[in-house]
Amino acid sequence: MLTGDFQLPAEGISLEDVEKSLIRQALDLAGGNRSKAARLLQVPRHVLIYRLEKFSISQ
Repeated sequence: MLTGDFQLPAEGISLEDVEKSLIRQALDLAGGNRSKAARLLQVPRHVLIYRLEKFSISQ
């Protein structure tokens, strides 16, 4: 498990963009399976679904 391995660039970064990217990566790794993607992200499935809707991410 990674803890503290991420470095914030000096110019900053959009937290929303990071979150969207991680969600898309998890969905890709999980073959589109939302339950598996949620487990990869270590969040409940309903949280993942909320964020998919919030960010208008379609599969």
